[in-house]
Amino acid sequence: GLSSRGLSIPERISNATTRIYGADHVDREKVDPIGIPLIIVGAKYDAFLKAEAESAKAMARFLRFMAHMNGAAVVYTSKEMQPFSHNFVQLLNHYAFTGPMAKNAVTDHLKPLLVPAGSDTFQSIGRAPSNESDIAAWRREYITSWKNAFITVFSTATTEKDEKRTLVNAADPEFKEPLVDEARAVKDKNLELYRIEYEKKVGEERARAERLTREQLDKATAAVRPSDRTSAPSGPRTVQRAPSKKMIR
Repeated sequence: GLSSRGLSIPERISNATTRIYGADHVDREKVDPIGIPLIIVGAKYDAFLKAEAESAKAMARFLRFMAHMNGAAVVYTSKEMQPFSHNFVQLLNHYAFTGPMAKNAVTDHLKPLLVPAGSDTFQSIGRAPSNESDIAAWRREYITSWKNAFITVFSTATTEKDEKRTLVNAADPEFKEPLVDEARAVKDKNLELYRIEYEKKVGEERARAERLTREQLDKATAAVRPSDRTSAPSGPRTVQRAPSKKMIR
């Protein structure tokens, strides 16, 4: 194996990339192959024929991208459609027994895919579909890449400055500014006068409210209390009895 030959991990990856993509492939520096034979199989292609064209296109491009990035092959197959099963068997024969590989790749999303490892390109796959125009997507992609590059270069210096940054005390003699300090003193004095006036006003309003409350309470108590003139007279009470039957005779 590769490990027994004393090859480092970067050398193994480089050898795997060359074996899959070739030495002159346009995407050689962009891909990241896993280094072992891998086939992505889209089974039940007969059922997928009923999908809308845009859905089929998005699925095909996504599978092609994942396969191309990882050094894998893509094939659509169906047990209900024998000609497509032959493509899958051909790929298995190539990886397992070093049999012949299909000469022509099929990348049309309206047809059953057959994309051997290393035969695709990112340019042919295209960008991921989005609601943005091509120009907007291009701008966003390049702005993001340059922003990340800028952060990577200058993040260390920014972090060091942030760690040294402390809060400035306005009363510190080191930061004296006569004009600024004078204006600050005037503002502080005005603020203190406003605070005193406000607290005085609030106190007067509270005292007035308490006085009105006491007056209203006294009036309510006087209205409910009975006077001496309306009180019932004291002394014995005379009760007049009804005449009896004997007196009537």
